[in-house]
Amino acid sequence: MYVRASGEIVVFLDGDMEVVPEFLAAHAAAQDGPDAVVLGEIRTAPEIPRNGFVEYVESRGVQKVAAGERIPARYSLTGNCSVAAPLLARAGGFDEEFDEYGGEDTEMGYRLAA
Repeated sequence: MYVRASGEIVVFLDGDMEVVPEFLAAHAAAQDGPDAVVLGEIRTAPEIPRNGFVEYVESRGVQKVAAGERIPARYSLTGNCSVAAPLLARAGGFDEEFDEYGGEDTEMGYRLAA
């Protein structure tokens, strides 16, 4: 795993995301220890037309979990995620053997949970 990040917390975003000014502060506040993984909601921009696909995407994953509940590893998506750097290093980061779109973040989520 090649990592250039040097902080205590590594934050992941998707390339097409726009964040609010409080984004990093919210992730920092939610981190509660050396084995913390924080998954946030991913909301579609208001200018994107509402349709069945958008509604499906916004109803899955962490949106199914009540505040304060442990999030199952199967919901791991790195579009809005922060991980304590030592935990990420121990888990080995993303598996670079994934050579097609999808699944690499969920697979890493299982290793982070282990």
